[in-house]
Amino acid sequence: MIGFGKKEQSNQEILINSDSDNKIVTVQLTGIISSNDNKGLLETGMGYITPGYIEKTLRDIQKDTDIKAVIFDINSPGGSPVASDQIYEDIKEFKQQTNIPVVFLMRDLATSGGYYISSIADMIVANPATITGSIGVITESYNLEGLYEKLGIEKLTFKQGKYKDILNESRKITDAEKEIIDQIGKNTYQMFIKRVAEGRNMDEEKVKALATGQIYSGNKAKELGLIDDLGNFSEAVYQAKSLANIQNFKVVRFKSGSFWEQLVNGVKQNFNLNIFGNLMTPKTLYQQY
Repeated sequence: MIGFGKKEQSNQEILINSDSDNKIVTVQLTGIISSNDNKGLLETGMGYITPGYIEKTLRDIQKDTDIKAVIFDINSPGGSPVASDQIYEDIKEFKQQTNIPVVFLMRDLATSGGYYISSIADMIVANPATITGSIGVITESYNLEGLYEKLGIEKLTFKQGKYKDILNESRKITDAEKEIIDQIGKNTYQMFIKRVAEGRNMDEEKVKALATGQIYSGNKAKELGLIDDLGNFSEAVYQAKSLANIQNFKVVRFKSGSFWEQLVNGVKQNFNLNIFGNLMTPKTLYQQY
């Protein structure tokens, strides 16, 4: 007999119950992919997906020997290339060490880094209307030289090292600087293509042909081989239990802390970031998937 909402372990909530000890665990991944595990609840009002969270979650899964399959329930526009690659590697290593199948369920959005980390899955399920793809890299900056002149603002830069003020917003970027940034972008872009080709078992040239930054619907993504099947939660569960070769199972979800725990931690983390972040964090060239 199937029931809903019963309690399992202290960090688990049963979504679908049965008499079996076998579990399929679902993990929600919502928001921007970031390397910073101290992103607070109040910072933007949006969630974050971080390597630290993924590492902890995978460790918790490995501690529960009843878990036979994992569903990552993702809704993300992407984010940091470094964080995306670390998460990709962590999931890849988890699969190799445990032989536990991993399914990604794409909700409204799984683009750029969101697709990057999904591509290592054994199975990707998406709704026909899901927006996914956007395989590419973007680096942005501003040239505010004209605005500064109108406002009578003169920015003084003292540097040791020819390219130390690369992407300085108070002047035009030079051709040499454009070449440096372009090469960095190309390297990151090639890594994206390589990871997708590896995860999806596709030829790199085929992935490159799709890596134009274009977004695709779930329907089109399936046609192009970027995902495996169309459906929603029930389809993801079906695929997970099929890959795990189990007939009877319960579906559980890892629970996060209470709202007040998240609120207090968010205030504390943001306080620390606001006090120390600007003093300790150097200016960096920021790329985004």
